[in-house]
Amino acid sequence: MKKWLSLFTVFSLLFSLTLFADETKKSDEKSVDKKEENTTEAVSSASLRASLGSMSKLSISAGVGYTGSSIRKPFENQIPNPNGLQGDYSTYFSGSLSGRYRIDNQSTTSIGGSFTFRPDPQGDSKTSEFTNPFVGYSWVRKYGPVVLSQGVDYTKFTRKDTLDRGFHSEVSYGATLIWGGINGTPFSLGLSTSAYHDLFTDGSNSASAYNNWQDDYGFGIYPFAEFQASDRFTLRTVVGKSFYHLRSDLRNSGMWDKFEEQKLYQTVGLGISITKVIYLYNYVKFYPQMNFFDKKNDSESFNSTANYGISLTMSLF
Repeated sequence: MKKWLSLFTVFSLLFSLTLFADETKKSDEKSVDKKEENTTEAVSSASLRASLGSMSKLSISAGVGYTGSSIRKPFENQIPNPNGLQGDYSTYFSGSLSGRYRIDNQSTTSIGGSFTFRPDPQGDSKTSEFTNPFVGYSWVRKYGPVVLSQGVDYTKFTRKDTLDRGFHSEVSYGATLIWGGINGTPFSLGLSTSAYHDLFTDGSNSASAYNNWQDDYGFGIYPFAEFQASDRFTLRTVVGKSFYHLRSDLRNSGMWDKFEEQKLYQTVGLGISITKVIYLYNYVKFYPQMNFFDKKNDSESFNSTANYGISLTMSLF
């Protein structure tokens, strides 16, 4: 298993370096496609442009990510868990696959599902499943140099571990606001937000045995910055903070506004625009408060809690 993960990591790094070397040999000429007159095509952020998908009437969109172990022990099969939450924290691949119908150059609908693959340390597949079908609607608008992308989704849970905890489905909303090419520079600033509300198999007011560790709604905020090093390469960093509400707080004390919070994290990495609709992001994820500002943590804190990851966003047809 360690050999397999090692080869995967080495391949990703070599692939990135090869593209970088090829890019540096090219001239710094930038072409402008005059056909890009609609909102989606005019988006300058490579990561957002890839997530908006193909301009074809019908297309397939996919997102694939690998969440790896700590930097200190890069080839182990356990992901750091600084929040101390319950669950399986073995390394895994995850993602989604969906069919997309483009209504116009600003809005799309989609239907699909998600998948998870957790390699076994002995070399066999531990779990591999395609679950949680969803339907969604997304739209994008451009206001001068600012682009706003939004989407709503309904997901029906079908994973056994999720159903065993009493979850039925989820309604979610996400938005990304980005100011690209600030004042003609290669810098971009943005803010992503997300919110969700879960539904349960036993109704909204049930005294379920599970509701002491059921989160019924939550939200997250994710400011980010990008530096466009070239047409192909982007240096990118994201800061994330999320909050969730426990179902038991509402049932037991009526506290609808009490939220638990997860530790602030940050990712720093290299984004690669393979094409306009294929985007690869290699990154390291760490926890600034734990790693740099908490005097109780020793010098090994960063290596123990920071982990690496890879994400790929793409559209076909």
